[in-house]
Amino acid sequence: MAASHLITVMWSALVGIAGLRFRPRTIRPLPSLRAPAATSTRPAPVLLVGLGRRIHLVANRAFIVLGRPCPPCRTDRSYARLAIVTLVGAAMLLVAPALAGATSLLGTALWRARRRRRTARRQAQVRHELPDVVELLAIAMGSGANLVQAIDITTADMDGVVCDALRAALKATAVGHRMVDALRSIPGQLGEEARPLVTALVLAERHGTPLVQALRHLADDLRDQRRRHAEEVARRVPIRLLGPLVLLLLPAFALLSVAPLLAGGLRSLRL
Repeated sequence: MAASHLITVMWSALVGIAGLRFRPRTIRPLPSLRAPAATSTRPAPVLLVGLGRRIHLVANRAFIVLGRPCPPCRTDRSYARLAIVTLVGAAMLLVAPALAGATSLLGTALWRARRRRRTARRQAQVRHELPDVVELLAIAMGSGANLVQAIDITTADMDGVVCDALRAALKATAVGHRMVDALRSIPGQLGEEARPLVTALVLAERHGTPLVQALRHLADDLRDQRRRHAEEVARRVPIRLLGPLVLLLLPAFALLSVAPLLAGGLRSLRL
């Protein structure tokens, strides 16, 4: 009886861990009209911020010499984290050089994996939001608005990375930049998924080409691409389910079916 209870507890724990690991991700159907999330207002230490700025400046010069882009630090808290990581790394290098080298390699690998995962998540978000934004731009321009007014109307109450990039382009034009230059900076923020939209907007702004019909066709193409990507993800689900099936269901079935027979056989041999 105790063995069966132990098997039940272990099976429940494995199923719970598998459910947390392979739970489905939620997908927003449209960019939500939510209020901006509250951010922490606790200031970072001034000494760490100043040290982090100097470290980032030196690292930026080193990356320029190597021909590589330096990772950006946009807030005081990121500068403070950079200073803390640098101080801890220097202390570990003095105390245990081998451990410091192994830790730095592991940290670099984790940072690159996190960066790739964040980029993939951002591309998926852009792929999901872009067709709706393009459709709304076409509707706004079809009702008589020009390009700037259409972008302003579309991004007025919407949330998402695509609308944030369009708002940044409007702010850049408000401080004196050309609309074409502001639009050309969008693919650097969103990736190559936004290149067709930027090309259409730049051609309309520079040469005055008709844009409403082009945006509608582009929205249809982007919606088809989003549906095909969703179908590909759905086709990969059975392959991903093979892991929990092999690692959890088959051993549990073997324990529940074979273990009682073995226990009964051993008991009969003892008798």
